[in-house]
Amino acid sequence: MAIVGGIVFVIGWLAASAVWTVMAVMGGLMANDSGAVAADRHATLLTIMLSGVAAAALAGVAGGIAFFMQDMRRTLIIAFVGLLVGGVGLQAYAYKSFASAAAQKNGK
Repeated sequence: MAIVGGIVFVIGWLAASAVWTVMAVMGGLMANDSGAVAADRHATLLTIMLSGVAAAALAGVAGGIAFFMQDMRRTLIIAFVGLLVGGVGLQAYAYKSFASAAAQKNGK
């Protein structure tokens, strides 16, 4: 039962991550429609944002494996939390950095 639970968790996590990836890409691509920042800054936003999404998506694999690998559960949970926090942190940093650059260019 633990194996089935782990597989369901991984599939569900990766499906949710796929939806989040599409939303993040669409939002990221439209973020600079007004030309608020330079193209290289916009590319940096997309790169960091997608790196964060990838790290958060990989967290689900570690979390799912932790369901049935009891001898490595602690390590896998630490990996899950680390990847998730790191991924969300990268996404937050990308947003904050982009918003800050846009505000500076607009003189706010």
